[in-house]
Formats: sequence, structure tokens, C-alpha cells
Amino acid sequence: MRALSLLAWSVPLLLLGQFLTVGLATFHDAALWGAHIALGSTIGLPVLILAILPWLMPQARPVRWWTLALLTIFLIQIGLAGAAESGLTLLAALHPVNAIVLMGTAVIVAMKLYRRERKARNIDLNTVLKISS
Repeated sequence: MRALSLLAWSVPLLLLGQFLTVGLATFHDAALWGAHIALGSTIGLPVLILAILPWLMPQARPVRWWTLALLTIFLIQIGLAGAAESGLTLLAALHPVNAIVLMGTAVIVAMKLYRRERKARNIDLNTVLKISS
């Protein structure tokens, strides 16, 4: 469960990197758009793993729908980025708005998994303390 919680926290951290690279590409060096695109593609891996593992881990069951929401919002983000290349600029303008929704959902998933992991550790510790006393 701890590994899943750490994986979940990687998504908001990677998204912060996305915000940084888009800012750098916009205000400093346009060549950094490639880094923004590459990092965006990288985020897909932990998002996909997070969408699958709760279906295989009973202790992560309560976050199943949140992780599917995260995957759905991520796929929408990819579609919105592609809209710009297709000339659908008004639709592509929703890309940064969706990024905010994606970040919020990623933090919710990470917090829920962290709380479950922490609760499980406290229960384990309490069980050990009761046995030893």
C-alpha cells in the first residue's frame, strides 16, 4: 500500500513539473515545449498504473473510482492538447483549465491513498502494542 501511495504522490509532482516547463517554454525558451510534451507523456504511466492497481488490491478498493476519474481526466488532457494541432483552438484553450482539474484530482487520490496507508500502519502498530502488553 505504501508503494501505491508514493506512486500517487508522483503524479502531482510530475504535474508541477508540467506547469514549470510550460512557464519556461512560454517566458524563457520556446525549445522547452518538447520537455513539456515529453513530461506529459511520462505522467501517463503512473496514472495508468494507479487506475489498474486498486482493482487488484482490496485495501485500495475505496479509491477505484477516483483513480478512474484521474485516468479519464488525463485522457481528456491529451485530447485537448491534440485539439490545438487540429486547429480547434477554442477547444484547446480548455487544456490549462483541465490541468487544474487534473491536479486537484491527483491530489485527492494521493491524499486518500496516504490516509488509507497511514490508517493501516496505525492499526498494525496498535495490534502489535496490544499483543506485547
